[in-house]
Amino acid sequence: MGCGNGQWLLEFLQWGTVAANLYGIDLIAERIAYARERLPGADLRWGDASHLPWRDASFDLVTQFTVFSSIPDTASQAEVAAEMLRVLRPGGRILWYDCRYSNPSNAAVRGLDRDDIRKLFPSCKIEFASTTLVPALSRAIARRSWAVAAALEGLRFTCTHLAAVITPQLIS
Repeated sequence: MGCGNGQWLLEFLQWGTVAANLYGIDLIAERIAYARERLPGADLRWGDASHLPWRDASFDLVTQFTVFSSIPDTASQAEVAAEMLRVLRPGGRILWYDCRYSNPSNAAVRGLDRDDIRKLFPSCKIEFASTTLVPALSRAIARRSWAVAAALEGLRFTCTHLAAVITPQLIS
């Protein structure tokens, strides 16, 4: 979801995924065009994540990295979350990474906290981790001491993002 220029998909390639098993969608056509150049063989589409072009239960893993914080309203967020669940195979997982705080200098970025994510995926088990040291703090400290930056990132209140593994609960 929101694959952009394909950077994360390239990471999956480096981890051993075959390009033919990579799929992506992005709302910005130029990003998809660039991603297609970088990832020949991947199925990359220009479009809206609230209407995914793939069949039900198509994927073992669905990812989103800073997509939901850019969706302007909760109804649209709910549509995208429902689509993510629709295309996920039984036993599959959603990997989530997004802002937990709104950006004071960019009103278009709205953070989502743990409760917001739980509301989007109400029948799912969700494992959370706070991550990403406040960028300004990270830039100031990491160049001097990587160890201090890593220690600060271990403090939940210094982190600006949430990572999560979302697992739909199987109903028998």
